[in-house]
Amino acid sequence: GKFTWIGWPEIRKLTMWKCLDFGADLVCCTIDYERFGAMKMFTVNEEMKGFDDLDQAFGSRLSGYNTNWRLSVILPLHENNVTVVYLKQETVY
Repeated sequence: GKFTWIGWPEIRKLTMWKCLDFGADLVCCTIDYERFGAMKMFTVNEEMKGFDDLDQAFGSRLSGYNTNWRLSVILPLHENNVTVVYLKQETVY
């Protein structure tokens, strides 16, 4: 597969949600990031190797990351349950 490297400071928003496909709920994470002034997005899912490690890394690296997102995304079943779990706070001078 394609490898995308995203630096921690580039991350602007993380959204957890469920993809409802083939009768199974698949938890996904969309990473919105800024690179060279352009907004981009990348999506990973719970079946990808390292998903849980990435979740833990978000919690330790991103101040304000909601580490208790799972219940609000998983339940109720068969709903997308889109949940923003991190939104970068911009410094205003």
